[in-house]
Amino acid sequence: MTIRLLSSFSPARFASTALLTTLAALAGCADVALEGTAEEGDDIALASIEQGLVSHVPSAFTMANAYNGTSLFGSSCSSSSKMDLVGHEPATAGKFPVAVWLTGTLADFKGDGALAFTASMAARGFVAATVEYANSTYPSCGAMKTKASCVFDASSSNSAIAKLCARAKADCSKGIVVAGISQGANLASLSKNYDARVKGAYLLSNVVAPSFYNNSACLSDAATKLAKNEVRIISAESDEFEGSVSKVRSALHTATGYKCTGYDCLQADGSGWYIVSDAQVQDGKADHCYLLNGGCSGTTADKGYETSSAVWAGVPNVDWLASRISR
Repeated sequence: MTIRLLSSFSPARFASTALLTTLAALAGCADVALEGTAEEGDDIALASIEQGLVSHVPSAFTMANAYNGTSLFGSSCSSSSKMDLVGHEPATAGKFPVAVWLTGTLADFKGDGALAFTASMAARGFVAATVEYANSTYPSCGAMKTKASCVFDASSSNSAIAKLCARAKADCSKGIVVAGISQGANLASLSKNYDARVKGAYLLSNVVAPSFYNNSACLSDAATKLAKNEVRIISAESDEFEGSVSKVRSALHTATGYKCTGYDCLQADGSGWYIVSDAQVQDGKADHCYLLNGGCSGTTADKGYETSSAVWAGVPNVDWLASRISR
């Protein structure tokens, strides 16, 4: 068998067999019985198994109308805006920490990529869910904070995190990790403002001040309660919502507090930020959806993101996120 596609997740839905191949591979990991011809990327996934990060078979779950979200322009969380949770958890008995995925504007919250992420986290020993939210437009700070509170408010029994933590296999006292892209990354960066149990955030294309809104007031390092060593952001040099690599770098400095002059500002503990260059991606343009070949309208994952061991690729980042929880 091959486990190449353990890394195959992206924030947008893409038409491929990635999810089915991923789940079949993870199922084979129950016995760690590896057979067949090795393919590019096998060594990356094998390293995850050897480190004990991939050790569970994912079991899918759906929680319909699970939590009180907000309407598109709503200013509060409401029972009239019920939202779904979909994801995976370990098939084995036990209590596990929790992982949350938030997709970007206009993207399908339960697309193949989002579900492959939750499957990957379940394989690493998490109860993992992708969260539906009102994502058809991009908000300013007020609505952004409302959406984040609906998802992460630990003091509300009707929040998404409360419903997820109430699952029989979930134990949020072990810790929570979050991930997201674009607007979803913005919301994830606010997670610890509402739940102190959050231990780490993997943020993709976390634009804090697009041309139509400047949300740095609520999305800066000073405004978010995640510690500097709890955040890892991967952005791209040709992000169309930033305009230039210097603006990408400035946004990353604003969001993390880490200031560097190059493309790599990752710290020894894996926190910090990294800028993907045009030369690193399959289609030659590292844009807002750098993990897809062809940008945000692409239908297949970028091969480098999917299979490489580069610091911006899938497996290294999911492994870092999982490592934020002490076992």
